Amino acid sequence: MRANARPRSEHCTTRSSNLFSVSPFVALVCRAGCARRPPQTRRDEAWYIGRLAMGSNELELQKRLGLIVKASPWLLDALEIIKSQGLPDWYLAAGAIRNTVWDALHGWVSMQPQSDLDVIYFDPGNPQNAAEMTLQVALPEYTWEVTNQATVHHWQSGATNRAVPPYESNATAMASWPETATAVGVRLTDSGMIESIAPHGLADLFDLTLRPSPTASDPTAYESRLRQKAWHLRWPRLRILRS
Repeated sequence: MRANARPRSEHCTTRSSNLFSVSPFVALVCRAGCARRPPQTRRDEAWYIGRLAMGSNELELQKRLGLIVKASPWLLDALEIIKSQGLPDWYLAAGAIRNTVWDALHGWVSMQPQSDLDVIYFDPGNPQNAAEMTLQVALPEYTWEVTNQATVHHWQSGATNRAVPPYESNATAMASWPETATAVGVRLTDSGMIESIAPHGLADLFDLTLRPSPTASDPTAYESRLRQKAWHLRWPRLRILRS
């Protein structure tokens, strides 16, 4: 996923959060560097402080996410195919994961993706990769988009008409996505385990809450995406917070 529509991050399964003070606000960031900048408003500050409540609850949400993924055969098949590409630090992220969770929370079985399959990876030394074409051939029934998060700042700079610095990891890139609930990814390990990444945590996703990311590269993208995507029509239990 790019900035207005796609970003990415790092293992969330075992990540904890560190609190440090950023005068005059307080910022909560994960070790992977989930947030690139401190909170800019009191609203941002309250949101960050709320992340303190994650702790063991976040671990439980990670387990629930793994169970939902494993209960979705099409998703497991996609993860197996992606894993075979050997992409560095890869995840299947954004809508494919978010929508599958929302379906489960509405009591529906996810039979297929509701949007493109967004694959992210991080490779500063090799900006191009042929994986997207290979995946399209392997599973042509889906629409694939493969994005190197080490280079996504170039796209964001053009989209926002300002210089966006390079991201240091998947996590910092994903933290720049428009919504917190979309900044989620999963991957399949060699041992068959599900690893997840969520720089803003999983609480908003499982609470069915749409919230603008406090570290979005383009703060205007959130409202336009709400209008374009009309998520509330498919998932009526969503709670939408305005920016």
